[in-house]
Amino acid sequence: MTYLETGVFRLKTLSPIHIQAGALSRYGQGAIRLNEKDGFLYVIDTAKLQSEIFKHGKLEAVETYTNVFSNPDSKTNITTVLENIGYDYRTNIKKISKGIVPLPDGNRFMQSGLGEHFVPGSSIKGAIKTAVLYDIVMKRIGTDTNYLKDLVNNQITRYLEIPKKQDRDRKGFKRTFAKKLLSDAFLSKHPKEHRENRGRKKERPGPFTDIFKAIKVKDAIIESADPTRFARVIKLSTPDRNGATMETLAGDEIYFPYKNMPKNCTPSQWVHIDTYAEENGEQIIETCTKVDKPPSYSSIQFENIIFTTLSGNKVEAKDVGENTRFECFYGETTIEISIDHKILESFTRAGAKLPFSDLKSLMQLCQNFAQAQWEAEQQFLNDYKSGGSINLNEIKTFYADNDNKTSTTLRVGWGTGLLGTTVTLLLDEATRITLRNDVISFDGINRTQIAPKSRRFVSKNEQPVYPLGWIGLEEN
Repeated sequence: MTYLETGVFRLKTLSPIHIQAGALSRYGQGAIRLNEKDGFLYVIDTAKLQSEIFKHGKLEAVETYTNVFSNPDSKTNITTVLENIGYDYRTNIKKISKGIVPLPDGNRFMQSGLGEHFVPGSSIKGAIKTAVLYDIVMKRIGTDTNYLKDLVNNQITRYLEIPKKQDRDRKGFKRTFAKKLLSDAFLSKHPKEHRENRGRKKERPGPFTDIFKAIKVKDAIIESADPTRFARVIKLSTPDRNGATMETLAGDEIYFPYKNMPKNCTPSQWVHIDTYAEENGEQIIETCTKVDKPPSYSSIQFENIIFTTLSGNKVEAKDVGENTRFECFYGETTIEISIDHKILESFTRAGAKLPFSDLKSLMQLCQNFAQAQWEAEQQFLNDYKSGGSINLNEIKTFYADNDNKTSTTLRVGWGTGLLGTTVTLLLDEATRITLRNDVISFDGINRTQIAPKSRRFVSKNEQPVYPLGWIGLEEN
């Protein structure tokens, strides 16, 4: 008997998504970036550097350098160490480096070591987790509207009680804030089944280490069809006009000589273009093969992103400098999602009432959460007017069309974290502002703008045209 229920889903972007490949490391001994605007790094030659350090500060300086970077947990920037021992690395950069490496332009999409772009299964699973937790908290709240508010305020109080000088503890608490916030609601409904093995530590209970082990999501490799090789008949000419007009996946119109057309070719017929030719200075289709439909067309390319901030009742452009280009994916791919029923059964035996029992009920939770998010965005657009040169009409049109949503809709990637989704939908405005100021972006500034204070949109001609992150899943 198999306990694994697996569904293969067609993942289609409803709007461009961005899942960042990883920020540039700000610590370590391998490279130095002299200026933030430089598009390259100096790669450090360790042997040369240590020789230079010895000349500068003798054995004591070498020991200082070695003690820092012999610790595998060290998160110290090499420039900080060199400044501490008084070594002028800027003037001597060529003496201690073995060359430069270019930095990627803009914010890259997630990719493997082989350069293949992919949608991480962890990103999809994270969105599913949020949908399940939303359902749990909604049921837990019931008619008690103060439940979640009190839970959040208690966590904020505990966070602020940690002395500021214990910076490490404060950062650790901040990283686990979402877990602490929802663990009470989760564990009261779904008791943790502890597993102890000889020689192994007991697993700690928590909302992200129990029932979600039953959900498994594979990474989805993004494969692109050549958009110049597939075309659709949009207009047939009579034989004496010698051809037809075709439109490629890339949106280009191309001429199709009548003498080269396959038999029984009709309007809307798709073809694969085998070879091109030149005729009277114009590119034409020389040979082609009829196909039922083109393969999934996926594209990864840079899009400009408009950041907006809420000021009073207006949405205005937010100045974030020049680094506003993000590599976005739009198109289709396939992804596998599985449920391990053996793990679910262990919770059932423990007396838990599970929020989902199979893939169908899990996908329904995702759709319920997506509907709540969608309606919240519609309400936001109805309540706020754009300020300055920002025009939100394209975004309003996107959300006004409910047919954009599929049977299972998720929002993934950048800008879809806890404060921007679950908590925003369930907390009152005053508590959201407190949470944002004191924990999420704590820097001593008492901001008065509503939270979250920013939204991000894909822009074209300096106007927002799409929200970020919406995908649809349809089971094959």
